[in-house]
Order: sequence, then structure tokens, then C-alpha cells
Amino acid sequence: ITYICVPPSGVRSVTDPQFESKFEKLYPPALGPDRPFYPTIGDHDHCQNASALVAYTQKSKHWKLPSFYYTLEFPVGNSSSGGLLRVVIIDSVGLEGAFTEGPNDRRFQTELNPAVTGPEAGREQMRWLREELTRPFPSPGHPANWLVVMGHRPVLSGSMRFIRDAAEFPAENRMRKALRELLSKHKVDVYLNGHDHTTQWLCAEGVSYVVNGIGGYELHALAKPPPLETVYQNNTHFGFALHQVSQEFMSVAFMNGDGFIVKTLNIPHYGGCIAQLLP
Repeated sequence: ITYICVPPSGVRSVTDPQFESKFEKLYPPALGPDRPFYPTIGDHDHCQNASALVAYTQKSKHWKLPSFYYTLEFPVGNSSSGGLLRVVIIDSVGLEGAFTEGPNDRRFQTELNPAVTGPEAGREQMRWLREELTRPFPSPGHPANWLVVMGHRPVLSGSMRFIRDAAEFPAENRMRKALRELLSKHKVDVYLNGHDHTTQWLCAEGVSYVVNGIGGYELHALAKPPPLETVYQNNTHFGFALHQVSQEFMSVAFMNGDGFIVKTLNIPHYGGCIAQLLP
């Protein structure tokens, strides 16, 4: 699974040159011409024409964004094993609309399109998310079933930015709290996000939170001491992450810009992670 966001200012149309310069010439040549890319929409995308990101799916053989939020499913191990990786991909900014209570409580509020990021759009996405989290697996109870949620914004993070944003953008903070409760209630194994330019693994109420925001731009400061939910954190390098899923673990390898592994984490299923305070 490859998930990306096109920074820093979003796109204006399906012919926006950023698609070529920041995606087509960058990722497919490096990772293979037949590899699909599954984006998750972020803050800056919504500051322009986010619908063009969906429409670009019809123009590119690599870009796969069927809608603002969607679900992917992949077999785990042999196709006959019955295990399934279900990845529920949310639109964090759109979902935040369900939690806005007035002007100036959201990031980029005056630049957002209320048709896709407003209160009704947010409530509709929340209804969809609840349905996806309760949808049965084809083989219920199979040990290789994984339920993963992915969004641009963090639900839990040890960055200083996360702390500042909680005070500056109340709607975002309300969304975080609601998502944290929802993910634990439905026994989500892992939540993946970008946005904070760090690498982190945090554990709370049985859910693992994996932060991977090191694709570029400036790195973010980490809180000292780190949150009690912290298992691992790093803000010293740019790069990317590789994910491999087996019956027992989701292996996350944080790579630097030269392709060397900085840290490999073996993320267990829901309830298996143990938080520890780092020195």
C-alpha cells in the first residue's frame, strides 16, 4: 500500500502540473510502473480543488482515489488462508466538519469547501465510518484479519505541533477525541497518519497509532518528556515507511532518504501493544 498527499497547496484541476512534477515523475519511476498508489486527502488538498484529486483517477494508471474516503481490502498470506487486511481510508479534513461549532475553530477554515468539508458532509462520513468499522469480515475471528484506519491527521501524537493545534483548532481536537474512542470501541488494530513530520508509535486503549510524516519539508519538534502512550519516536531524518502484514504483526520499517532502515517495529493486533515512557 502506498499512500501519499500532494503538498503544499493542493491542485486546481486534473491538468494541474503538480500531478506530473510531484507524482508521475517522482513515485512510479522509483517504485514500479504497475504499482497502484492510494492517496489520502490532507489539509492543503482541501484548500484548492480536492475533487480534481478524485477525477485524476480516470487520467492516471497509477493514481487510485475513487472518492474522498474509501476502503481497500487485501488477502493476508496465501489467498486460501482466509485472512484479510481491511484499510479504511478517511478524509480527516472532511470528517472534522462534523465537529465544528463556529468560525475560526478549524485550520484553513475560510478556504475550505463546505460542500465536502462542512457539518453535513462530516456527519455523513462519520456514519459511513461507523458502518465500515462494524462490517463483518468474510471469515470472522480469523487470526490474520486486520482492521486498519488511515487518515492524514493524527489522532494521537507526541509532537509539539499536536499540542499547539489542540488549543488553536478546537474542532480538530474534538475530532481526535471522538476518533480515539471510536477506534478503541471497534477494536481497530492500527491507525496510520501523516501530517506530523516525525515517526512515532503510540499505544492507547489497545490501538496502535503509527505516525509517518517524514516525506519532506521541515521536521517537527517532539514534546519532552514524550506522552505516556509513546513506544517509539524519532524526528531526525526524512524518508518513508514500508509496511508488511502477517498473521501476527504489521511490520513497519522506517527508512531514511538513502533507503536504509532506521527502525523496524512489529505492531501487534488490537490489545497487544504496551506503551512505555521513553527516556
